[in-house]
Amino acid sequence: MTHLSPNDAQKRLKETHHIDRLSLEHCELILLGDLNALSRYDEDVYTEAMLLGKLRQDPRLCRKFLDAELQGMRVLDRMLCEHADISFATMDNLLRNGSLVDLGYEARLRNGRTFEHTVPTAANEDPLHAAEMRLDYFLATPALARPEVFRDVWVIHVRRCSLMISLTHDISHSLGTTCCHLLERRYQHDLGPLSDHGSVADLSSRSGRQR
Repeated sequence: MTHLSPNDAQKRLKETHHIDRLSLEHCELILLGDLNALSRYDEDVYTEAMLLGKLRQDPRLCRKFLDAELQGMRVLDRMLCEHADISFATMDNLLRNGSLVDLGYEARLRNGRTFEHTVPTAANEDPLHAAEMRLDYFLATPALARPEVFRDVWVIHVRRCSLMISLTHDISHSLGTTCCHLLERRYQHDLGPLSDHGSVADLSSRSGRQR
């Protein structure tokens, strides 16, 4: 699990270079978490929602999501924001140079679903979640990114947004339980117990039975 820089697109891109090396060194690698980045796969959705105009209005959103050269600047030049475009560099780098596969996107196509946002959520008010965006991802190397291994990846909201998975074959229980426990520990650390909703693992189990 990882959490890339929430504030700066340029810093986030540099962070992905470390992940690239890992993904190329290990044939079986899974990367999931809040990558704080926009994907080119969702570009049509963002264009229709006129997301770029919203991001240009706030210097913090400009630094986080746009491709202006802003790193190290304490006061942002508004002209830079007005001429900047959405940066897809973080995800482009992971998918191309890191040879990772976006399991959420692949499952969406395979199962005929439309765009599924991961922010904003009702319980996590963040001014940088200014529109419906997909910032949380489930990526894997090609050796693992097969339909017979990952049957589905879908979005489920549990106070904060999480990516849940549906697995098949022998790795289902061990990997699924591990992911759920990691997510649950993060939620408990950030927001306290999940007693109002049951555990993340329980929700995953119930969702799996419904599908």
